[in-house]
Amino acid sequence: MNYILLIVSILISALSQVVFKWQSEVLNKTEFNSSFDKIIGYATSKGILLSILFSIVGGLLWYYALSIMKLSTAYPFTALSYVFIAFFGFILLKESINYYQLMGYVLVIGGILLITLKQ
Repeated sequence: MNYILLIVSILISALSQVVFKWQSEVLNKTEFNSSFDKIIGYATSKGILLSILFSIVGGLLWYYALSIMKLSTAYPFTALSYVFIAFFGFILLKESINYYQLMGYVLVIGGILLITLKQ
């Protein structure tokens, strides 16, 4: 259960970053009359607000996970954020993943498995 909590917290935090990136791209294509209007546009954007909500939920889950797990066990899992962000970027933002990146992600997952194997 603890590992699922960790993975869900990192998954939600990674999704937050991808939603923020997506919404920023949308807003960068929007014409604003002034800098103030642009700031208000960003501050009231549903996508940006959703990203902030994901960040808060992911953070709270992370804090809870740290309260019930050893830091040396939990912290290596943060490297999964690289894997999740690449996956979401590939699926949602149509970003590419090359062979070397893919091998790097496999090594990250393998490293996490090695670190947590005996814990």
